[in-house]
Amino acid sequence: MALHEGDRVRSAVGYGGLGTNLGIFRTRCQAGETVFLVQINKGGTSADLRILFPRYVEAEAARLGCGPLKLNLPRPGEGR
Repeated sequence: MALHEGDRVRSAVGYGGLGTNLGIFRTRCQAGETVFLVQINKGGTSADLRILFPRYVEAEAARLGCGPLKLNLPRPGEGR
């Protein structure tokens, strides 16, 4: 996934990107570097990804002991 400036997902403790059907975020957890990945299938939309991705990352980070995390997503249509 090639990231453009407007695609970047930000947090105080990690970084990642958000595309039309793929979200990725990298941070450091107790067990080491951790990457969270969400891919929306053909039936989903980028709006689904914008809703699901931060919820998934924040919940899994808390479960794995590397949270709490708060992701800052790019605004819809920002960049490119």
